[in-house]
Parts: sequence; C-alpha cells; structure tokens
Amino acid sequence: LAYWYETPVVKAIFTVLTIGIVGWLLFAYFSLRIKQEVRKKEEYRNITRQAIKAIASTIDAKDTYTKGHSVRVAHYSVLIGKQLNFTVEQIERLHYTALLHDIGKLGIPDDILKKESRLTKEEFIIIQSHAEMGATILKDIVLVKDIAFGAAYHHERYDGGGYPNGLKGDDIPYIARIISIADSFDAMTSKRTYTKACTIDWVIDEMKKCTGTQFDPEIMKMFLEILESGEINLDELSQP
Repeated sequence: LAYWYETPVVKAIFTVLTIGIVGWLLFAYFSLRIKQEVRKKEEYRNITRQAIKAIASTIDAKDTYTKGHSVRVAHYSVLIGKQLNFTVEQIERLHYTALLHDIGKLGIPDDILKKESRLTKEEFIIIQSHAEMGATILKDIVLVKDIAFGAAYHHERYDGGGYPNGLKGDDIPYIARIISIADSFDAMTSKRTYTKACTIDWVIDEMKKCTGTQFDPEIMKMFLEILESGEINLDELSQP
C-alpha cells in the first residue's frame, strides 16, 4: 500500500500549495521591486524638480525688474497645455522647459541685460544670443526630453521672422510655440527697466493682431479662451 502522502489527492494538494507559495513569493518579490523602482523614480523627479526651480530662481534673480518671470511663464504655459488636453507627463515637461526658457540670459552681461536706455544694434545682437546660449547649456540634459527647445526657439515667429534660426510654422517645436505666447504675455504685462507694463486690453488686442504672424493661431485661440475664462487674475497683473 502507498503511504498517505503518496496518494494522488495529497500529491495534487502539495503541488497546488507549492505553486501557490512560489507564486506568492514571486509576486511579493516583484511587487517590492516595483515599489522600489517607483520610489527611486519619484526621488529622481523630486531632485529634478528642485534643481530646475533653483536654476529658474537664479535666472530671475539676475534681473530684479523681471523677478518671477520664469515662474509666471511656466504657469501660463501649463494653463495652455491643460487647455490643449496635454497628458500629465507632457504638462510636467512643458513646465520644466518653460521654467528654463531664459537660462541663456545667465551669460548676458548685466550692463546690457539691465540697461535702462535703448539697446544699440550690437547690444541687441548680444541679447538675442541668449537663445542659442540657452540651447547649448541644456542640450545634454536627458532627464527631461527636449528641454532645450524652449530656450532655443521661444523667440522664433510663426511667420518665420524670428530668431535664431528663422523657423516658420510647424517647423517651430510645438512646446516652443506655447512658451512664446506665455513669454510675450508676461513681458507685456510686466514693468521693465525701460518701459511700464501695458494695459490688459492693449495686450490682448496686440496679441490678437500678432496671431498668424508672431503666434500660432491654434495655440493663441486657446490662450485667449483662458484669459476669457478668468483662470488668470488679470486684476493682479501689473498696470502702468
């Protein structure tokens, strides 16, 4: 006679239990690994977020008259991204890219960047170089995909009349077309060293006039809807 543990029923039970235990151990192991990877990625994201915000603060601190510019441009850009139904990942990438769009200004001499009188032709060329300078600084950063696009192309125009490369229409990276609108809006609603902030009505009218020439029509349509919705408190913006 076979021992009790050699019977088919007992063997089947042991087999099922063994498979179950091994399966549970594998599940527990891979769940732990996944949690560790998620935790590690989140740590990297936090480090990246803190580093980018610190750099953005450094950029804005270079010119006290435009303090907070990078943060405001990033905020406006994110609002546009949400209006365009960007994914969470796309919104995050847009936010980081917009925060660093002016990083090239760190290389511009203070006497030119903060000059209160009209720039000479030579000085304006130096100011324009901040776009290429910014792209060079950011080109090797791989943690955020194409983060250099904002710095490189936010002064390109939809009609091809911008700088540094004279790109036109869809040749301009989409993310840069968004940042261009946010950047221009903040520039016109903020006090500068050589000019006062413009009235909101004038700014909106001017941006409408420049739609299709300086700005992407589709993105501008979305931004105007944001302004009309009240998501941006126009009353809190600088007035002349």
